[in-house]
Amino acid sequence: MVLNMEADIYNSALTPEMDQIIDKVLSQTATDLEFARLTEWLGKDAKNRRIFMQQQVIYENMHPAFDPSTVDAEGACRHVARKINRSRWRSAAKISIAALVALVAGVAASVWYFGSRTASEAPRMISVTSPHGGVIETELPDGSHVWLNSNSRLDYPVEFQGNERRIALSGEGYFEVKADREHPFIVATQGIEVTATGTAFNVNSYAGKSVGVTLVEGHVNVCDNSKRNFDLYPNEHLSIDNNVVHIARDESLDKWCAWREGLLLFDNYALEDVLDRLSQIYPADFVIRDASLAGTRCHASIKGETLSDIVHMLEIGVPMRCVQEKSDSTMRAKIYVYKE
Repeated sequence: MVLNMEADIYNSALTPEMDQIIDKVLSQTATDLEFARLTEWLGKDAKNRRIFMQQQVIYENMHPAFDPSTVDAEGACRHVARKINRSRWRSAAKISIAALVALVAGVAASVWYFGSRTASEAPRMISVTSPHGGVIETELPDGSHVWLNSNSRLDYPVEFQGNERRIALSGEGYFEVKADREHPFIVATQGIEVTATGTAFNVNSYAGKSVGVTLVEGHVNVCDNSKRNFDLYPNEHLSIDNNVVHIARDESLDKWCAWREGLLLFDNYALEDVLDRLSQIYPADFVIRDASLAGTRCHASIKGETLSDIVHMLEIGVPMRCVQEKSDSTMRAKIYVYKE
């Protein structure tokens, strides 16, 4: 009788949809939305968490990945740490599988689902963050795709509701928006809103820096905090610095968007702009001690190099010398640039 009761409880709690989601999570093919749904389900009842762990045991027995006796636990931890710090993250959902399993024991995942909701409140939100030196690709509930550059954050609802698709960005993101003219797609960031219905564009909006919007295809409207509206068309780049707006046509979009492939391009850039861009990608702040260096023109193509390699390359190409101050509690290095 007890076994039959347990079976009834198991069957009633595990719907076919949730069974499929659990399978996708365990096989590392789940989307962020599916992760969010599973997270909500796990938080509802201890019975659900028990079912999840049972499913996990069954899955691992059916898909043995290795002989446990051959595992070097300390080496594996070091390897994961190196991957987190240096690799180009392709999918937040895939990377977060271990964190989500840990969530059952009360540990937060790197793709976090938060907030409570009643019928009259806004939908629950998902927050995705990217590390220094990493790029994350994620899919939104409407099928749109977003790439997050280093040190960036994206907040979006588990499910878009109402007559618009609104998300919040801090840092830099590249968007491929699924077409839907009835529900405009809005990116809110640092005093501006970028509105699209179906298009591809890049937004650079790190805190305390100028804002840039680059349109690859389609059409977007940019509204600033002064309620000024600007329409952008393919190959146009808009920048806002100290409330001054500049729009220019640029046939070479790689210098704005190639970061998705881990590539930074500097074609005749001023040194101060190069260092400013590097401070967005890497945990370092540059201070130019000799003002005459600031406007020095630079040509560089960077892909996969460490910060120390890049600094060394710049020292070879520019008459400059860099001195790094010991890192403080902010975990960001401070590098002083002197004329050589």
